[in-house]
Amino acid sequence: MNNKAVFLGRSTIDHTYLLDTYPQENSKVFAKEYLRQYGGPALNAAITFNLLGAGAGLISYFGKCSSMIRAKEELKAKYDIEIIDLVKDKRCELPENSIFVCRNSGTRTIVNPPRKYYDEEISFENLYMDDASVILLDGFVFSDQLKEELLQVRKKGTVIVLDSGSWKDETVSILDTVDIAICSSRFVMPGHGTEQTIELMLDKGVEFIAFTDNEKDIRVYDGENQTLIPVPQVNAVDTLGAGDVLHGAFCYYLTEGVDRMEALRRAAIIASKSCCYFGTHTWKDQV
Repeated sequence: MNNKAVFLGRSTIDHTYLLDTYPQENSKVFAKEYLRQYGGPALNAAITFNLLGAGAGLISYFGKCSSMIRAKEELKAKYDIEIIDLVKDKRCELPENSIFVCRNSGTRTIVNPPRKYYDEEISFENLYMDDASVILLDGFVFSDQLKEELLQVRKKGTVIVLDSGSWKDETVSILDTVDIAICSSRFVMPGHGTEQTIELMLDKGVEFIAFTDNEKDIRVYDGENQTLIPVPQVNAVDTLGAGDVLHGAFCYYLTEGVDRMEALRRAAIIASKSCCYFGTHTWKDQV
């Protein structure tokens, strides 16, 4: 791959239902709208990057069955996503999620399938990350071998961004590779608070840390400096994937030479506007 940015992590297929209100237990309802769309933090961010410009590559789990071959072809044709597949197993398929979006509040509820692991079939050979100026990690894909490769490309000037949605078993090790962390309010070290989590990240060498909290201002820690970036207020219809849109847009503006603070400010505008429309990728035709 020869890409400006590489997104490394989870991809899914999302069955998304728009409802007026969440259904009661033991009831039946008809959705107002339905979308079958591609999702997952890494894939959504890569799609966002290419909707804004071009040059995004994806490293993720797909597999070699016929449906996954078609999925990769569709993502290439529709979004120009270059994909490196980590899985050799023909039995592997993208996880399919059921997602319920409440139109009255804009909130979403996600039901994931049981976790599956394909460790014996994963290959971290030939990832072709050297040309990327930015690599985004979502924390779902990591290994000691990958860590060494990330440290090598970081030495050459590649900026490593972490989508810190939630704390994972490998997070402490992942932070050794990271320059920028964009965190959700849920991202805290187990048994500790936000301030201790920030101290750990700074000790690990993370230079730029941001915490998002839905429609609230983004708290930014840029070295010793702390500031707030306002989030535009909108009438949200669907908040699904808003964080992924933020990460993809942020990486896009970084590759365009925009400084980190301004890149995050612009990305927050795009992410907020994306919440005004049903569907994670439908916002582009409206902004």
